[in-house]
Formats: sequence, C-alpha cells, structure tokens
Amino acid sequence: MPIHVDPSKFQRPEWHDFPSKVPKLADKDYSQRELDRIKKEPTEVNIDGDVYTASRVSFKRMSRDELRYEEIDINSLNLTTETTGKDPVDRRVIVAFRDPNDPEKVIAFKLDRDVVKDLKKAFSSKDFFQRDDGILRLNGDAEEYLAGWYQDIKYSRGYEKADLNKNGRIDENEKGDLKIGFDRTTYYDYLGDKIVSANLKADGLKYQKYSETLDLPNEERGGLNSIASKALKYEKTIEKELNHTLKLDKDKDGVVTLKEGLVDFTAKNQSVEERVVEDIKIRHEDMIRRDLIKIDNFHVLRSKDISFQKSFEEQRAYDKYMKEYFEYMKNSFDFDELEKAIKEAGFDRETKDDEEESIDSLDVIT
Repeated sequence: MPIHVDPSKFQRPEWHDFPSKVPKLADKDYSQRELDRIKKEPTEVNIDGDVYTASRVSFKRMSRDELRYEEIDINSLNLTTETTGKDPVDRRVIVAFRDPNDPEKVIAFKLDRDVVKDLKKAFSSKDFFQRDDGILRLNGDAEEYLAGWYQDIKYSRGYEKADLNKNGRIDENEKGDLKIGFDRTTYYDYLGDKIVSANLKADGLKYQKYSETLDLPNEERGGLNSIASKALKYEKTIEKELNHTLKLDKDKDGVVTLKEGLVDFTAKNQSVEERVVEDIKIRHEDMIRRDLIKIDNFHVLRSKDISFQKSFEEQRAYDKYMKEYFEYMKNSFDFDELEKAIKEAGFDRETKDDEEESIDSLDVIT
C-alpha cells in the first residue's frame, strides 16, 4: 500500500533549495595507460577567491616640509609595549598614519620589523619619513594602504564593536562577534585512492559573524584545517591583527586571498598546496574507512564535495527539518492497513508494536 507524505506538514530549511555551486565531473573511464600516467602526476590544486579587502582610503599627499614640521605627541598615541624574557627591549617600529575617519588626527601602531621591511620594498621610498622622535611617518600610497587595512579590521571585521568592555582586546566571550567568517566550497576529484585534483574557492558571503560559522567550536577542539575552516586565524587586538594581515597580504595589493590566508594552516617548509593535498588525503582515507566512499572502480574519475554547512543556524534548521520529517512519517502510517498488507505479502510481522519500534529506529535526530 503506498504511503502518502504531505510535504506541507513540515518546513524544509531554505539552504536545501540552493543548487550546489560545485561543478560535478561526469564519470569517465580511463585506459590503463592513462591511469598509469595520472598516478605519476602530482595532484593539481586550485585555490581561488578573496577573504578580506582593505577599505578604500584617500589622503592628500603631504610635502616633505609638512611631514618634517608636523606636531605629533608621542605620549598621546597610547603605544603598547611588548618584550620577551630573552630581550627586554621592544624591537618593533612605531608607524604613524592619518586616521581615515578624522584626517586631522594621527594614529600609530607598533609593527614588526620584518613587516616594515616588506612595506618599504612594496612602496616608494617617498612614502616613508623617519622622524627624529623614532616615529616612521607614512605618506602617499603606503599611508592609504595601511589606513585601509586598519579601517577593514576595526569596522568591517568588527574589532571595535566586538570589544564590549573596551579593554582594547578581544576576550573569549567577545570573539564570536568578530566578522571574520566567509563562505567557501571544497571538492576534489579522485581515482580510487589517488587524489587527482583539489579545488578550493572562497565565494558567497564574507564578513560573517564568527559565532555563525562551525569554526568557533572547532577552534576550541583544535580541529581547524586548510580544507574545512570558514574563518582565517586571527589575533586578539587591532594592532596584532594589523601585523598579521600585512604579513598575509604578500603582494601588498590590499586583498587577502584564500590562498594567502591558508598560510597560517601550513607548516614551515611546506607550501599551501602541499598542505591542502595532505588534509584532503586524510579526509579521503577516513571516508573510505567509514564506508562513506566506495572504492569499487579504479578506472572511473569521480568528484567528492566536502563543503560544510555554513553555520550552526543552518545545522539546527536541518536537524529540525529531519526530526519533523521522521515524526511525520511515523504518524502517517496506518498500522492496521500496513499489517494487512504485510500479511497479504506473506511476511510474518506479529504486532503493531514491532512496526512502531521499526519506525522509531528511523528517528535518529534528537
């Protein structure tokens, strides 16, 4: 007897209606010669998309005399001090630039020496003015570049707003409000246990709340990696995150790409591509071991989408949908009719309770 399910009885979460953004390759048979060639080739890795973009800032370039006679009270800059047990001297460089929200005001941060060295390589020497008080005053393109990243961190990534107690750092109970999450897709092509290609892309929404990604609990469990994370690693203060961002933006184009951001997930002397392949191999082998992937044909190229749900909100919506679905299925059975149909089919089912117990076993969502 057919069982009718009325879909209007439960609401399906919206994200189920969206088609996958991941292109699926048609299964393709390979000759033995092609297989031998593919197995010898390294895994092709494609990493696309941007994660952060510096805000657009425009200042009028200052003359040399204006820079020379500019009044800056170093004691009013609220500079931090950072030393180590091995070196009691703060070796960082004081870097000053105009506040993009108030160009009449000069703000300053201490940047690592290697960060300043990279800045000087990327921009004209005219963009740097060394003052007698030890402050490195930026000008021109370098000033706009740094101010743009400062603006992005403070406002777009929400560092100022997330700092509820205004102590100048992001505490444990505040980090969920940082807007550092982003959408991404991850899939790979494989031939049996051979990873043929790995494809990662940052696309869709950016600057999502950290609490709305699955990275927050994974961070606490130490489970972040190059193929799963939907937020880059981050620092607890604007100054440290500015240093961090400048290091990630290797080409100093005002954009942190997904590939640049994944450097933080990569071991020393290892490329991002090598780390991605390593993480995908671990994932692939785990899915084979748990029978989530059937390796039944070593001659067919197949694709596996391992993109994760965007957020806890979506996961909760999915769980609610599945629970309502199974509950509705249980309540939709006419057990008298079912028992009659089973007996007519020649199956021996003794009681209605047995049937209810069987249906209950479907209800795995709690």
